[in-house]
This record gives sequence, structure tokens and C-alpha cells, in this order.
Amino acid sequence: MKLTLKSVKNSYAPGDKPKFELAVQNSGGTACKVDLGRKAAVLTITDTAGDDRVWASDDCATGAGPALLQIPAKGTVTRTVEWDRHASGPQCATPSAAAVPAGTYLIEAKAPGLAAVHTSFVLAKD
Repeated sequence: MKLTLKSVKNSYAPGDKPKFELAVQNSGGTACKVDLGRKAAVLTITDTAGDDRVWASDDCATGAGPALLQIPAKGTVTRTVEWDRHASGPQCATPSAAAVPAGTYLIEAKAPGLAAVHTSFVLAKD
């Protein structure tokens, strides 16, 4: 199986909520299952300027049980994640309420048993 990640757009205008597509491709000849739940398949956004962690999909993830998806032989399943442009904190720590500033960011996806993947995107200035 192979994990891929892409930003729906390269740049997001102020007020636009970035969307990311996380896909798992099954190159095998038989169907299999993969967990793309918020605690298993974790997306993490960092600031490329300082490598500061900005947001992660598993921070304070309520109702974040397993999301087992069946992937057909030679098939692909995709999960779309929308980010509200606000920082998050591990274990529900309270981050700043302000929206994340304009700049270039890196997003990484990790899932058990699959190689981590990443891509970048831009939050445009007003």
C-alpha cells in the first residue's frame, strides 16, 4: 500500500479553509482495510520558516475512533480533511485563538505501516 497527500489548492486566500486529500493506494491483488481515523492517520502542519508545529489532526480529536476503509484490489480510497486555519495543541492544550498568519506551511501525513508523506501550501496575505 502507498500513502499520498496533496493540497487541493497550492495557495489559499484569506478566509479560505485549506483542504487536503489523503489517499491510500492498494497495489495488491486482494482487497485490504486501512484505518484513516484521526488518531491513526495523523496530519501535522508545521511552519516552514521555523519548523514550529501549528496543528495536528489528532489534537483533542473527539469521536476519533477507528475509520476502517476497505480498499479494493488495485484500488484507492481518499479522505479529505479541512483545516480551519487555527492552531491546535496536544492533549487539548489551549493554543492562541488567532488565525494562523500568512506564509508557507508544510503538512505531513503518517499512518501505521505506511511511509510518511508531505507537501507544502501557502496561506496568502490579505
